[in-house]
Amino acid sequence: MTTASPAPVVRTVADQTQGFGVWRGFLAAAHRDGRQPWTVALDVADVPAPPDVAERMGVPDGATVLRRTRLQGHLGDDGGEIPILLSTAWIDAAVADQVPVLRQPPGVFVGVRAELEQAGYLLRYKETVTARLPSERERELLGLGGYILAVLDLWRTCADQYGNVVDVTRVVANPAYVTLEFVYP
Repeated sequence: MTTASPAPVVRTVADQTQGFGVWRGFLAAAHRDGRQPWTVALDVADVPAPPDVAERMGVPDGATVLRRTRLQGHLGDDGGEIPILLSTAWIDAAVADQVPVLRQPPGVFVGVRAELEQAGYLLRYKETVTARLPSERERELLGLGGYILAVLDLWRTCADQYGNVVDVTRVVANPAYVTLEFVYP
């Protein structure tokens, strides 16, 4: 892990809707900002939906969903790894069965939403961002020092063209390295 503090990666709405080349989300923002991003898969498994996820997805508590957890960051100016985001996506199991590449580890495909769109889903996003205290696991994975008291907690709900929620993603971000930017027409 690096101790350098480069400028934060600026996340914009276009990172999700348009991307940068083939990349979307954090990878798009990091590439656009001239950083070298990295991703480590922590988990890809069918699991019971936790209550907060089940509620957002509109499925019963414990319904089977595909969970994808990854840690993302970029290289610092000194070449050390800076962990920035802990991202967990829960995907409707039937949707994951229709788009089997979603069961592959990160790096095999561009991203969940890009693969869903390529499979014919027309997607709409809703994001809710708050700040909260990090868990011990989040503090460890994100390399948070004692000076970081809160993390950004982003919940993204992704629905298809029929209003069915197909993906719920929770992104926990180190606020020292992420700026969220919202541009309205």
